[in-house]
Amino acid sequence: MDVNITYSGYNGTNGNKGHEFITVHGSTPEAMTMKAFGYRSGYATVNYSWTGKDNCEQNTDGNGMFVQTLRENDISLVGTIPPNVQNLEIHLKSSSDLDIQLYSQDGTAIVSWQPTGLLSGPIKQSILYNDMNITWSGYNGTNGKQGHEYITVTPKTAEVLVMKVFGYEAGEANVTYSWGETNITSPEDMYTKDVKNYIFGHSLINHEHAQNQPASNELGVPHWLYHLAQADGNTYAVDGQYGFMPTHANTLPPESQWHFNDVPHVWDSESSISFADAGFTTVMLTPANFIQWEPVNGQPYAWDGDTRTPVEVTLEVIDWIASQVPNADIIIYQNWPDMGSYAESFPPTPIKFSEYNTYTQGAWLTWWDAYILALKTARPNINIRMIDVGTILSKVLTNTSANQILPSQLYEDNAPHGRPTLYFLSALITYMGMYANLAPQNFSIPNTINPIITNNYQSIVNYIWQELGNE
Repeated sequence: MDVNITYSGYNGTNGNKGHEFITVHGSTPEAMTMKAFGYRSGYATVNYSWTGKDNCEQNTDGNGMFVQTLRENDISLVGTIPPNVQNLEIHLKSSSDLDIQLYSQDGTAIVSWQPTGLLSGPIKQSILYNDMNITWSGYNGTNGKQGHEYITVTPKTAEVLVMKVFGYEAGEANVTYSWGETNITSPEDMYTKDVKNYIFGHSLINHEHAQNQPASNELGVPHWLYHLAQADGNTYAVDGQYGFMPTHANTLPPESQWHFNDVPHVWDSESSISFADAGFTTVMLTPANFIQWEPVNGQPYAWDGDTRTPVEVTLEVIDWIASQVPNADIIIYQNWPDMGSYAESFPPTPIKFSEYNTYTQGAWLTWWDAYILALKTARPNINIRMIDVGTILSKVLTNTSANQILPSQLYEDNAPHGRPTLYFLSALITYMGMYANLAPQNFSIPNTINPIITNNYQSIVNYIWQELGNE
């Protein structure tokens, strides 16, 4: 019949019985029938693909779209992707939550939350698989919008890939796809990020007015973000202001107040350029760290005559941001709790510091989870996400070699403002959450950072990466 037929054998792929394949090399000369014998009742997933007739050339570039039906709590086949497709990009957008799945020709789950794939986390992540750079948005979606996910494959597909989607509820997803030599200018461009950041913050992000402020602004998270970005081939520029959320809401439009010796600015609020025209890509907000005794719908500001809840006052700022820069990535920076009740006289005892960290990883996190949920529920069409800086920081100081560092080497008071090591660790968490990739391995750590961190830098980076939901 002039065709080569290959069969996996009844022991299956890699010895996995029930995982079998057949390939037919060449053109099938006649109709062929395929059947399967089942040793017991159940379901089988059938994936198939073909490359077209002999002498049929594949388009070198193109794009298209279609509507994919989603079944509730079920997996649907999106399509089979042939080999040798250059710079492939596929986007799924739906008002319903969904999870993309991508399988290799031997059934390996490359992208999948459940069952757990090689990529399975909430934020953007990448893997080199069979000479393919495969990137997935993560199950939290593009800019934190669940139901908006994508996959890219560069420089080209090296084998047949099967794409599926799991729908958490019935609905439809718009699928757009494109490929070709000019679809992605270069793999490097995909990973280079130009972040222009405005921060509605306070001293747990930038402790500019410390008594012993280092000349290099090392008590500011933005200082470290800039240097991490530089070492990683990315860019970072920032402006910001001090205040708690009611002040930020009451004094809009914002007034840029921060200055760093080496970090570039984006905008001068006294110039003729508006906030909307400054080019901000990311806006970060953080509430006070002493209001969490009240629920997110409570009134912790009532002592000052302000009856707004933390959610209400934050939404006022978010609504203004969205009106000015509707496509901005809005990040809630989860800070760390006030230490006063654990250390009336600083530093805390080992027992009290342990209690402080237990609270930070427990009830404190519960408050912040309720806070971000309320914000996202109230504004489902705005890109809002949270980076769990305070809780992950506490876990680093509890569960890694950093637990050897004394509280007095990390904090300077019970507010608690930090020393350079604390802001550096906070920046590592923020950087990986903001840029969605590991902190650079080649980062040169100055001697102002505790040597325990320097000597265990890579293991701490890997620990943070996992705590952010990556494998």
